[in-house]
Amino acid sequence: SDVCSSDLHVRVRLFITRLPRRTSGAIVEGTALRSQTRFTGVATLSLLATTAAVIGHGSLSYPPSRIYIAWQDGPEAPLSDAVADAIAIGGTQPLYDWNELVAFHPGTADYQRTIDYSQSIPDGQLASAGNPKYSGFDQVRDDWPSTAVESGPFEFILSATTPHDPKVMRAYITSADWDPLQPLNWAQMEELQLGPITLVDQEYRFNTILPERTGKQAVYVI
Repeated sequence: SDVCSSDLHVRVRLFITRLPRRTSGAIVEGTALRSQTRFTGVATLSLLATTAAVIGHGSLSYPPSRIYIAWQDGPEAPLSDAVADAIAIGGTQPLYDWNELVAFHPGTADYQRTIDYSQSIPDGQLASAGNPKYSGFDQVRDDWPSTAVESGPFEFILSATTPHDPKVMRAYITSADWDPLQPLNWAQMEELQLGPITLVDQEYRFNTILPERTGKQAVYVI
């Protein structure tokens, strides 16, 4: 599966930076090997956002995953300290391979809808999907680039450089008690209900309802 992690800043009416007061909004970080937004991702992360293997090569572009942001910034001249440190840990090659595909559990769509990914992706390694090559994106820190979003109806967009058959995607958001200075872990991931997946040009699009959150959160897409 492709894993995307995105950092999101979730809000209802008020955009809050850093550690916000409790309001009706939240900062979400997207996670996935491909995504990072302030709605704290494969997996996408961003919450870590993760993308399923059946979809093909790609990563979350909205909210952008950690690695997608890093690739867009430019592997040789990163703009954020978090990305610069990820490069210091793993070099620039992971950024050039931002759309790498990993098939964790090949099989039917029904099978993939019920997979327990905690058995193959360890706690604390969700952004990298347990692949040492991408371990720099597992760093526990609160300064990953993030995206401001609002709770309620939300559309994920995954940039698919090599589209395949988009049968299954699964998305998660961190629980309300998660702290960005804690590792991403399965116990604090809540699965989101997703609508149908559509392919528009080279983008997969699918909808969900983001629950109300405050502060910085993460989204993980597989």
